[in-house]
Amino acid sequence: MPAAKPEKTEYLKARVDEGIKNDFEGICTALAIKPAEQLRKLALAFITLEEKRLGERVQIRVSRPETYDAGAWRVEIKLRKPEECPYPVVFPLPKLEKRLIHCDPEYRAAWFDSATQLHEPAGVLKDGMWRGDCYSNGIAESDNPTPLEEVEQALRKNIEMVLVHLR
Repeated sequence: MPAAKPEKTEYLKARVDEGIKNDFEGICTALAIKPAEQLRKLALAFITLEEKRLGERVQIRVSRPETYDAGAWRVEIKLRKPEECPYPVVFPLPKLEKRLIHCDPEYRAAWFDSATQLHEPAGVLKDGMWRGDCYSNGIAESDNPTPLEEVEQALRKNIEMVLVHLR
């Protein structure tokens, strides 16, 4: 006897204006896709992406609030388990081509770079969190050779480099 299919329930609802609704339905119709099936696929893709991120020790969220200009991004970092880091932890800010990373005032620190013998701007995780901004530096965002994924990877690498000593 075949296994029973799990019961499905209506759950996802979104309020959109008539134009978005019509565009979505029109595209689904043109592609011969049922709108409900497309929404299900979008939800599953979102779950897959975010579950991976939530499983990481260092969680990084990059967004562009409505008040930010093109090329300016809000960056929020938090540790999945902030209790593993009960005191402030300083980490070096990555140096990336055509990108600037600035800490919010309460998350600023200095990092001594033994290679250059200089103090460099750094971030500090407080209560397992850090906030700041990332900018496209001297170039249009669309032309920036350093994608945001690389910014995330560099931040994660620098933080994990410091956290490895806390385990």
